[in-house]
Amino acid sequence: MTGKLLHNQVNVEINSFDEMSTIQERKQMRSILKKTLGRGSESQNGFTLIELLVVVGIIVALAAVIVPLVVQFSERRHGSLDSPS
Repeated sequence: MTGKLLHNQVNVEINSFDEMSTIQERKQMRSILKKTLGRGSESQNGFTLIELLVVVGIIVALAAVIVPLVVQFSERRHGSLDSPS
C-alpha cells in the first residue's frame, strides 16, 4: 500500500508543477522526484534475499501443515478399503 501511495503522491507532485514555464524545469523536477524515490538511473531487478527467504519459509510452513493431513487422510482411506464394512 505504501508503494501505491508514494506512486500517487509522485503523480500529484508531477501534475502540480504543470504551471512551470519551461520544459527544462519540468525535466529537472521529474529527475529530482525519481532520485528521491529511488527510481533513478539505477534500477533494481529481482528480489532481495530476505524476500526470497520469507517466501520459502511460507512454503515450508504450509507444507508442514498440509503433508501430515494428506498422509492421515490417505491412511484412513486405505484403512477403510482394507476392512469390509
